Amino acid sequence: MDASVNRMPPHHRIVDGTLQLRHDGSIQSVDTAFCQLIGMSAQDLLERHWMSLFHPFDLPDIQQALRTYAQQGEAHLTVRSVCSDGTVTPVYLHLCRDGDAGGDNGDYYCLVLNLGRRIDYTTEKMQFQRLFEISRDLLCVANTMGYFIQVNPAFSRLLGYSREELLQTSFLEFIHPDDVDSTLGELRRLRSGIDTLNFENRYRCKDGSWRWLAWSTPGSNGDGLLYAVAKDVTEHKDLESQLARLAKFDFLSGLPNRNYLDEELQRALARVRRNNQVLAGYRIHLEGLQRIIEQYGQAVGDDLLKDFALRLRHSLRANDFASRFDSDTFFVLAEQDDAPEAATLPGRILRTIATPFTLAGHNLRVDARIGIVAHAGNRAFDAENFLQASLDDLLQREPPRKAQRVSEDPLQAS
Repeated sequence: MDASVNRMPPHHRIVDGTLQLRHDGSIQSVDTAFCQLIGMSAQDLLERHWMSLFHPFDLPDIQQALRTYAQQGEAHLTVRSVCSDGTVTPVYLHLCRDGDAGGDNGDYYCLVLNLGRRIDYTTEKMQFQRLFEISRDLLCVANTMGYFIQVNPAFSRLLGYSREELLQTSFLEFIHPDDVDSTLGELRRLRSGIDTLNFENRYRCKDGSWRWLAWSTPGSNGDGLLYAVAKDVTEHKDLESQLARLAKFDFLSGLPNRNYLDEELQRALARVRRNNQVLAGYRIHLEGLQRIIEQYGQAVGDDLLKDFALRLRHSLRANDFASRFDSDTFFVLAEQDDAPEAATLPGRILRTIATPFTLAGHNLRVDARIGIVAHAGNRAFDAENFLQASLDDLLQREPPRKAQRVSEDPLQAS
């Protein structure tokens, strides 16, 4: 009997073609209608794998349909068949068992319904290639072993590498060391079929700079391939960093603000308890700042605060924590090995303001009161009590006499 007229299921006459398939996917028999639809003879089709007759971009859908068929005994999907003349035809497929044969041998049928006119496959491929080339997003095909298989020109435009450099090197080599572990974890999820949405990591550019990329990738369907889209989100990440800094730093002095101080104080108290050290706190209140602002203007007062913050940083050790507490008050945290060591810092701070501040043609002097608290790590003490103790100590100290008036030294002509 001719292969093209082998036994077919009774309902095959209501569709535009029928394939009888072996359990390994090879074509066992095909009817005349399908041969006419695809433009090939039965002899040309026999023993071919049936999935080779459809558009490669539809293969993931076909593989999913096969999984559904294995579980439920039938499956439906819409794909594109690739005809012998280079056109594609949208078709509806119904995968079903051979009920008459009992279905024990694993063979099954693919019933085909023609859904419309043919589309030029070559033209479609050219259109896709054009979109691939002009996209500003980074488009690629990669494998789950860590290599790019295909990349669009946007990769080279953004990162500076040639296409050959990108394909010959594992993409893990381009990733920031701090992001490698999270990227490997994401790869494991993709291998198991879990989709990725907006996963972010940093890629090294050829000039040594770094760009943040946000990836969206469907999970692998078992063939080891990944189809990914990435967007450059570097500017967005930079803006996030700036906003995060504004939330924790004083914009005028550049020092940590009160919120950041509260967070760091909690951590410092925990450290000194753990290490049995002393945590010293210094509440520094600038005396006479408001009079300077009233006499010389807000801009001069702001410049004085900036200069004082700079001097304060230079007077501290590298691991001391300086912050702006409020408008005319600063706060320093210093972790010490013993209490006597904690008493040495106020003298250094006062010496930093002994030199006049040269601002707007004036030599301006200010003074300061410093409230001190020293907490031994072997005693229970919370952050609120720590700050209150520094305020209590400050209020007990007499304001310096110099602060009763604004002191000015006229600049000497050079």
